[in-house]
Amino acid sequence: MELSIVRYLDPDYVVWIHLKSTKNHMNLDPQEVKKIGQLIEKGERFLVISHKAPDGDTLGANLGLRHVWKTMGKEVLCDCMDVPASCFAFMPDIETITQTFPDLQGFDAVIVMDAGATHLTGLNESHPELFDKSMEVINIDHHASNDFYGKYNLVTTEAASTTMVIAEMVRMLGWPLDRLAATCLLTCLYTDTGRFSHSNTTTVVRRIGASLWARGGGAAPRTGRSTCS
Repeated sequence: MELSIVRYLDPDYVVWIHLKSTKNHMNLDPQEVKKIGQLIEKGERFLVISHKAPDGDTLGANLGLRHVWKTMGKEVLCDCMDVPASCFAFMPDIETITQTFPDLQGFDAVIVMDAGATHLTGLNESHPELFDKSMEVINIDHHASNDFYGKYNLVTTEAASTTMVIAEMVRMLGWPLDRLAATCLLTCLYTDTGRFSHSNTTTVVRRIGASLWARGGGAAPRTGRSTCS
């Protein structure tokens, strides 16, 4: 391996010593990112959906983008079939996630977070139109099982969590990322890497985590566990 000095995301933040490795990278399709950016910047009202039995990744991704887009002046509704576990109560605006699925009319786009298959949303039978590419649906995920069911798909198995996909998308599009958004995004990175202890904790994971921390984000409280049971 070769040592090199790199600067990640924002030049005002941390300079890292990076071990170059083919496993320590993540690439997003720039054309897909551009299309998603144009759709969001043009629209005004969005629905973000988390998968059933929500974990820190799907919740943090959902709420993280809510805070990014609220800062941009967008109206964002968050929904999940199941109520989030109480251990996620510290996450900013967790109480805004509803279990009453709204009428899809009037939304400029629907975003599905961290769902590696359509049935994980609990909506594949009741709302099949979400997955037949007839609607403006953005699918953001990092699971190998994902079959690119959205009209727009930002999916990469190179990411340890959906947080990483969102953090890179936000960077590429130059969107604002405040303390609240950083806290939500850091939470799902924290949970999906086992508090930065699992084998998927690459140098890229650490750089993104440090950048979110530098933005003022705080991960889950030290409860001795990284996920809810």
